[in-house]
This record gives sequence, structure tokens and C-alpha cells, in this order.
Amino acid sequence: MNYYYLKVNQNQPFTYRNLQNWINVIAGLEQAKIIVINDKPEIAENIMNNCRLVPGIEFISSERDEKELQDLCAEITDERWRNAGYAHLTTFWHASHQEDCEAFWNIDADDTYLCLSEDRTREALVAVERNAKQEGILVYSLDMHTSRGKGEPWSFGITFTDNHLDWISFMKEEASHPLWEKARRVESDLLHLLNIDMFFTYILKKHYGEGKKRVIGTFYFDHAWFLHYSIDFLGLAFFSGLYQWRNGRIYTPLF
Repeated sequence: MNYYYLKVNQNQPFTYRNLQNWINVIAGLEQAKIIVINDKPEIAENIMNNCRLVPGIEFISSERDEKELQDLCAEITDERWRNAGYAHLTTFWHASHQEDCEAFWNIDADDTYLCLSEDRTREALVAVERNAKQEGILVYSLDMHTSRGKGEPWSFGITFTDNHLDWISFMKEEASHPLWEKARRVESDLLHLLNIDMFFTYILKKHYGEGKKRVIGTFYFDHAWFLHYSIDFLGLAFFSGLYQWRNGRIYTPLF
């Protein structure tokens, strides 16, 4: 069975439209478990009042009490990205405790919208999973920033993950390596941006660079349009906007 973790953090009008779309899409897939991750009671109430929920949907909050997650999150995020770090890590932690979970999707469901019909979106997700298995890719993310950033950052916006690896142990080992401490200082001092996306970008460059086996990767849907919502499309143009992937390139017509 696949688990679909829909992370919801923003309380904006677009939040509930985007979440509803993801619920509709996933509800039409076979062997799919929907889990909404939310840490704000007011958002949970709005979801109940504004969304059409489906049988079997589950609501959880970010796991913050586990000591190993506390230590790991402190190593790979700064204070500004700590909450997001817990939400992302919760998907790995929760999935590792589900005996029937073979793979899972980690989706920022409040601000992402793939501009395809529900049927076509389902076909697209199935194609991503099929390609990941064929290529041996263990964690596979939508190309939201990587192409525009000339190779980084790799991001967790819409991500497929194979659940047969002990991801928490893997991340703990990587976070304790001296090379990460050096990279961590660079990210903090120069970019002032230390989050789990940057941590996986570091892992990608360290282990899976040119000529090495690619088990961390990015995907895109050729000619498809994608909306990464924001309350300020112009002010936050690198992190949000309207994208289209076409013939191996990414286009951002709003910017």
C-alpha cells in the first residue's frame, strides 16, 4: 500500500482548494491511504468545514516528542525551518512504523497544484512511481527549484519515497558526518537557509553525483503546467509561481 502524507500549514483561501484537489486525486487510486499532517487547530477546523473528506482519511500532527527526531531535526534545520523539518521527518518516521506501507508520497498539499485533470494527475503519479522502480530511485521529487537553481536545491514539495530503507537511521548517520558539519556551516553562514531540502541536496551531491548510481532524483511532466502558490508571487518569485516544463527546460512566465 502507498501512504500519501498531505502536509497543510498555511491558512489561506488557496489552502483548501489545493488540499481538496489532492484528496480527490488520491481517493481515485488503488491501495492508497491518505494522512493529513497539520499542527494548527484552526486549520484542522477549516478543513472539516471546507473540504469534502473521504472514508479512511486520517489526521495526525508532526511528531515532536521522539528524542531521535528532536536531535536529527536540530542537526539539519535552523529555527526558521524547524517546524517544516518536523513535518517532513514525520512522514519518514510514521511510514517506518506501518507494516503495510511499501512507499509513500510527501506532498505540500496546501500550496501545490498540478494543472491536469484528476484522472491525468493520477496517471502522472503512477508513471512517476513506475519510473522510480525501474531506475532504482529511492526518493524522487518534482523539479520545483532544482533546474532554476542549476542543480540545487533539491526539494520536498511533491516527493515519492521507497519505504524499504531505514530512512531515519540513514539521515542520522549522514547528519553526524564531518562533511555535513562543514556543509552546514556554509549553508547557515552564506545562504542563511538551513532546512531538510538543503540536507538532501548535500546528500545528493555527496553520494550521487556524476557517474554514480542515482537513487535521489527529480522528475517533471513534459508540457504540463504547475502552480506553486504564494501570497506574494512577485516578492517570492524564486520559491513560487507558475511553471511549465518543456523539452528539458523549465519556464516561469510570471517572472
